[in-house]
Amino acid sequence: AYRGGDYFDRLNQKVKALGGAKEKTGPQYLLAALKQLNDEGRDAPLPTADEGGYRTMYIQSVDGDVRAQSSLGLAYVQGKDPRTPIDPTRSAHWSRKSALAGNPVGQLGYGILLFRGDGIQPDRINGYLWMKKAAQGGLDVSSTLNQFEAEMSTAELQAVK
Repeated sequence: AYRGGDYFDRLNQKVKALGGAKEKTGPQYLLAALKQLNDEGRDAPLPTADEGGYRTMYIQSVDGDVRAQSSLGLAYVQGKDPRTPIDPTRSAHWSRKSALAGNPVGQLGYGILLFRGDGIQPDRINGYLWMKKAAQGGLDVSSTLNQFEAEMSTAELQAVK
């Protein structure tokens, strides 16, 4: 719907005009342009709240909400909705953003993905360490840590101690 006609041209112009703001990411530019067109009364199809909340969760994630980012990362692992199919690479992206911001659920998700190498280059040591951060953040991940330890080599175990 965005790829043709007058609406696409207006949206494209808005995105290009916002391009000077270096603090934004690509999705943030698009959302900001959509909001501007909507404010101008140009029938911009802003994402609305939906039954599962996935569009809203995505908008919140793009805007930097770390809880929404961890939830979106989880949604891309579970694939319970066609709008968020199973996509470990996207899951790793959103879980990592949340983990880096200090969210324990994001740290848990990113640690598991990293340890297993789902969607990203496997790194068992750092995956384990992210899981420990999740534990320090208050999550009970002891059984997962024990499972990881059972799968790790002696050298890997020495590296994480």
